[in-house]
Amino acid sequence: MKSRLQLLLLVGLLLLLVSPTAAQKEPYFPTTEWRTSTPEAQGMSSAEITALFETFSQPHFNLDSLLVARHGVIVAEAYAPPFAQDMKHQVASVTKSVTGTLIGVLLQQGLLETLDAPLLSFFTDRTAANLDAGKEAITLRNLLTMTSGMDCDQVAQAGAPTIAMVETEDWVQFALDLAVPEEPGTAFHYCNPAVHLLSAVIAEVAGMPAADYASEHLFAPLGITDYAWTAAPEGNSVGFAELYLNTRDQAKIGLLYLNGGQWDGQQIIPTEFAQAAISTQAQPGWPNTGYGYLWWTFTPSSGAIAVGFAGQYILIDPAKDLVVVLTGTFNEMSRFPVQYLPLAFTVMGLTTSDEALPDDDTAYGQLEAVLDRIDNPTPVEPAPLPPLAEQLNTMTVYLGGPLKIDIPSTNPVQNDPGVMIAGMRWNFSNPEQAVVTLNLADGGAWVLPINLNGVYAVSESPIGLLVGARGEWRTDSEFTFFVKYAGGEVLVRVDCLFYPGGIQVRTSESSRGSAAFMPGVVVPS
Repeated sequence: MKSRLQLLLLVGLLLLLVSPTAAQKEPYFPTTEWRTSTPEAQGMSSAEITALFETFSQPHFNLDSLLVARHGVIVAEAYAPPFAQDMKHQVASVTKSVTGTLIGVLLQQGLLETLDAPLLSFFTDRTAANLDAGKEAITLRNLLTMTSGMDCDQVAQAGAPTIAMVETEDWVQFALDLAVPEEPGTAFHYCNPAVHLLSAVIAEVAGMPAADYASEHLFAPLGITDYAWTAAPEGNSVGFAELYLNTRDQAKIGLLYLNGGQWDGQQIIPTEFAQAAISTQAQPGWPNTGYGYLWWTFTPSSGAIAVGFAGQYILIDPAKDLVVVLTGTFNEMSRFPVQYLPLAFTVMGLTTSDEALPDDDTAYGQLEAVLDRIDNPTPVEPAPLPPLAEQLNTMTVYLGGPLKIDIPSTNPVQNDPGVMIAGMRWNFSNPEQAVVTLNLADGGAWVLPINLNGVYAVSESPIGLLVGARGEWRTDSEFTFFVKYAGGEVLVRVDCLFYPGGIQVRTSESSRGSAAFMPGVVVPS
């Protein structure tokens, strides 16, 4: 009897070892190709995933992309036009988490011995202003945890330190010269210049800019080949922003941390560094929020979040082996209470099972329908054109002065003035699509197609970047159109109010809340 029981236990153990459930727990690394499956096959609910996509694809979120992966397998993803799967997205301050990751790569390769190395020891060829004991005490760990003590707080000082820095030709020197009124390691202050110093440290230690070092030692092992990373005037990669990655490649960064810094048998960053990076090391003083090594932590759970301006996120939950990536164009002022916290709570609240769930064809069908609606929005029937539209086909608008359309350049961190328009000509001969020719202040012209069916018309901006435009007649005398940069955080609204012989044009940009106004005249061409 005893031997029979032992045999049954042995058979049960063998069945467990070869079961599909056990196989799903084996890490998969999408270096060259991502796997996809239903949520249920990865122990998740299609109904819950559907609710996530329905919520964050509402129009006011201005979603660009949303991806959910478990066990390294994509269970759902969607891309809202004009953004598409093969496009890179400006990840804004998510760049910080990648910069921090490169510090981990230096540790793994033995090029850096400790995070407690003094900052100034890497810049012996420079002289720092405001030199005192506090500045001499700053370590790399302080920079990683936003506890440098520098007179620099992006939030409290309304971005002033960053604005001042980008107006100089040597950002590293600007950051090194900042005063240090607080003892390093004692208080959290979100500081872009401090993170740019980490990029400079990477260049000093590796002998190449952070972008090049990442290309060889981080991106290449992960299979990331399509990226862009802007350089500061002194040549260092911008440490705190200006990295461009596609959505799937952002998910790879999250997956690296879910696997303790290991990727397909290769240790990219030390396990202890990876664990510390996504664990609370400093207290920002915000609800339910901590800070690791350039990762935000979500204190009610094991989750950590790389957070970027205007709604760029990589969310990971190691306990659930879950990564979620969201990109978009959201109003920055309301993002944290309206988008960030609901998104974090929703993602961390997703239920997961260690075993595959039964197929749910009905729920999965509903999920597919929602994903298709995001990827391929249904055009609406355009409203009849008002009589004014036909009249405008023979008219030209002259503005009282140059008016800014805030479309970014290839280097938007450099305070690019955007596109300045001096006038416009309209063509409403197609009831499905208007065309406006924007006369530029420099003498050029920008021909912009604007769909009237609710779906963005994709075209090129004057500097070659893809934009989408859609518009509608709000009244018989007011036309509004939106211009969205594909892959960035900029969404511009342009309101044109016509009256006999004249026009009022107002532009507003969603993420930064900037606005401009200009009157003009409308005369026969």
